Amino acid sequence: MMCSNFQKAFYPFEEVAINEMVIGFKGRFGPLQYNPSKPEKHHIKNYGLCDSSTSYVINLITYYGSDTSYSDSSKSITSHAVKIFDTLLQPIQSGHHIFADRYYTSTDLLEYLTQKRFYYTGTVNLARKNFPAELKKQKLRHRETKFYKSVGSIDALCVAWQDKKSKKPCNIVSTKSTNGIINVQQKRSVVEKPEMVNDYNMMMNDCDRADQMLSYYSVHSRKSMKWWKKVFFWIFEFAQIKALIIYNATQVTCDQPSKKLYLK
Repeated sequence: MMCSNFQKAFYPFEEVAINEMVIGFKGRFGPLQYNPSKPEKHHIKNYGLCDSSTSYVINLITYYGSDTSYSDSSKSITSHAVKIFDTLLQPIQSGHHIFADRYYTSTDLLEYLTQKRFYYTGTVNLARKNFPAELKKQKLRHRETKFYKSVGSIDALCVAWQDKKSKKPCNIVSTKSTNGIINVQQKRSVVEKPEMVNDYNMMMNDCDRADQMLSYYSVHSRKSMKWWKKVFFWIFEFAQIKALIIYNATQVTCDQPSKKLYLK
């Protein structure tokens, strides 16, 4: 969990994102994770709640297996994803629009967030229950879009969009977005894309900037056989980034752009 002083110093805008944040480590650590698709294949896993506009990390959970510290209110919850959300969302009030990837998306989570009066947009794992069966069977042409209304008893909207680069369609569910189509400027052309897909990409990419900033002048990436040192310096460096974000948000104005500080 993050220090409450950092939570008091900054309140997020409407859009927030929940994502995994990893600390590269190959030493002895019980719940050490392995994922070849991550930049650090062997890592200590963290779950972070991030403001999509500024990349400010509002709350954080380090995964310790069965010893992970979840909120007291999540003790009766069986869904792992709902436990993570219930813990990370403690510092913020209802009404926010949350973005996350398919690792978390389920009907249990959608029902929980609807009950708590949060909005949600996230990619869909087609193996999960209660999502439209048509999503699994569809074959779309290049840049074709299809919308599906409702997910079980939840008033939600699903979109399937086929991009040129991906072999399978991009499937996203949302309890707030509409079926709008917008024009997005790419390198050499303008592409029509569902508004829901564009919003998801923008909000998740902005959140990833925190990890990107952390990698520039990192101390935690130095070799160490003690996992707690890795975690300590990783959190310490995040505190530096958060302090930088607060400073620039409060000191820099149009009349005084020279006050802006850089991480270096």
